[in-house]
Amino acid sequence: MNINDCIIRLETEKDFRAVENLVRESFWNVYRPGASEHYLLSVMRKDKNFINALFEKKVLNEFDIALFEEQFKIYLQPQIAYSGTENERYFGTEALVRWHNPTRGILYPDSFIGILEKNGLIHKLDRYIWEKVANKLKDWKERGFNGISISVNISAKDLYYIDVYQTLTEIVSRNGISPKNMNIEITEAGFMENFENSKKLMEDLQNY
Repeated sequence: MNINDCIIRLETEKDFRAVENLVRESFWNVYRPGASEHYLLSVMRKDKNFINALFEKKVLNEFDIALFEEQFKIYLQPQIAYSGTENERYFGTEALVRWHNPTRGILYPDSFIGILEKNGLIHKLDRYIWEKVANKLKDWKERGFNGISISVNISAKDLYYIDVYQTLTEIVSRNGISPKNMNIEITEAGFMENFENSKKLMEDLQNY
């Protein structure tokens, strides 16, 4: 049996007592004679859920300062059209975000996007990304690179917290870039989650 070490920073006495009780219960039942496999699995799940809850708390506590310090970095992934032959055509890039956390290193989106969506904060990160992308397109335009586009994502949750159309068009206008160079993507699941508003938003943006 391999047991992986886990280091948790405890910030309050309540956190410490909760971990202490959890560890005591886990070890007591793991080594208790006659402990069933089902019971041991339930203890393991409880432990995992507790660790996930602590991680979520850390993400939420650190998110605003991470935005302020620009710990979120944008990576551009080339988008290639492939026809099945040897001919490939580069037609743009997609903006990907990574969190350069000072204590945990580089965090990938699947570790924090869901947490931000769940807690109504994803619109802050999305707006941050849109601003960074618009700044990059402005820089390219000033250097004579006008034909490159960047695709950005919209979360369906954004529609509940901000006027996405007004926000995007204001960013595009302020930076003096072409709307054609900033492509908008929304997942099918996100589109269906808020169908009417998503449909209207996409139509309005296409007509902008």
